[in-house]
Amino acid sequence: MLFNLNAQVKPLNVLPDTTIICAGDSFLVRFSEEQVSKSATYNWQTPKAIIVHSKQLYLKYKGLHIVKILDGKKLLIDTTYLKITEKPRIKIRDTVLCGAPIIVSAKNKTYKYLWSTGETSEQIKIEKAGIYWLKIIHKGCTVTDIFKVTMGNSITTNFGKEFIVCENEPSKILSVRASSDVKLYWNTG
Repeated sequence: MLFNLNAQVKPLNVLPDTTIICAGDSFLVRFSEEQVSKSATYNWQTPKAIIVHSKQLYLKYKGLHIVKILDGKKLLIDTTYLKITEKPRIKIRDTVLCGAPIIVSAKNKTYKYLWSTGETSEQIKIEKAGIYWLKIIHKGCTVTDIFKVTMGNSITTNFGKEFIVCENEPSKILSVRASSDVKLYWNTG
């Protein structure tokens, strides 16, 4: 693209000096007809390429981005530096309530939180079955995780008082009664 050397060079000052986006996202730059005429020609310089004749551009690579627009006899120039922030990571598993409340924790004190319950701490106490969500905000990036809490049948074990098994005694049988949808795990495998 050739620019008229007699053109008046003017800063456009529409783009912010620094733009921050989340990893995997992009930032659309487009100028309205109030800012630039329809007949204007564009030259974009990004950290990865030079692009001409495109009236808009999705910025997605870290670094300096420059747009030069020839609008009649005016050469308009604007820049922004694109920074990329990692998205917060969170995965809360679906879980089961078995009679007692549970504490669900996101385990990262540097994030800002908003739970579907309205709470803003890093953990909440859940006492009822339902579908819950957690929105995490960190350095301008937002991630939402949805999880389900269902009500399970509570299991009560009663082995009596202290139960002692000696090495030379015959085997003793321990048993637990539970509904068919309950899985039992013993510490012996």
